[in-house]
Amino acid sequence: MIPRFTDHSANERTYLAWLRTSIAVIAFGMLIERFDLFLRSIAEAIRFQSGEAAAPSTPPYGRELGLLLVVVGVATMVIATVRYWRRSQRIRAAQEVDFDPRSALLLGAALLIFGGLTLVYVLFAGWS
Repeated sequence: MIPRFTDHSANERTYLAWLRTSIAVIAFGMLIERFDLFLRSIAEAIRFQSGEAAAPSTPPYGRELGLLLVVVGVATMVIATVRYWRRSQRIRAAQEVDFDPRSALLLGAALLIFGGLTLVYVLFAGWS
């Protein structure tokens, strides 16, 4: 029997949930970045086909927003791994593990900001 098995398994489940979240954030960032690349390619193809000097306008900052989300996802993985390892050590040492919601609140706030930026990107980018 593993000592404090329920604590270890709860810590592992939490870690895996953080990893799933970070993978989703990375995937969403890549989606935004690739969609921006797709829009720019289509605009260039339209410009080439029509012989116009200027391509149709494409949304600004799509690439930057996508790359920023990828960076946030990778940072979330690093934070989750450090958090998992520290808690695992404290559980093994039978130390008291306090509840600290700061990292979850920080991630939630960051995702809320990026969600708002994505909404602004979609609504006001001027895809004409």
